[in-house]
Amino acid sequence: MTQEEAWESGRGMWKVNKDRIGRQRFALVVGEGVVRAIAEIIGLTEHDTPAGTRIAVKGRLVAADHPLREAYLAQPDPVTTGSHNPVGYRDLPEERPLVLRPCACGCGGESDREFLPGHDVRAVQRRVRERFGGSALALIQFIDALPHIPLS
Repeated sequence: MTQEEAWESGRGMWKVNKDRIGRQRFALVVGEGVVRAIAEIIGLTEHDTPAGTRIAVKGRLVAADHPLREAYLAQPDPVTTGSHNPVGYRDLPEERPLVLRPCACGCGGESDREFLPGHDVRAVQRRVRERFGGSALALIQFIDALPHIPLS
């Protein structure tokens, strides 16, 4: 099985904590106790199933010289949980320098999440001031006037 095949097979759909998986930057696909694919997560999709909402991970395979690939591809699963749940979470030492990204508010800070704590609110407030004259009501009316677009 190629890495591409392993990724397509293992990327979802899973019962997971959407907030928790949304904070992850990388995903390892494991088969028979061995890492078969490693990808950078670029998004999530939700799927309604008879068993409830499930999540699939969207991502792109890491490059051949990527530190996670060099450390884990074709190696034993580093995230054994002892749980029956097939999804596990763990901070891997090799990923620490790779998880920091610029805060999405544009402040110049770095975080392992989209925003530093409280900066999401600051970013929204700045846009309300700049684009809606400081009126939260004007923002809400603008959003309500948009056509409904399904998220999945």
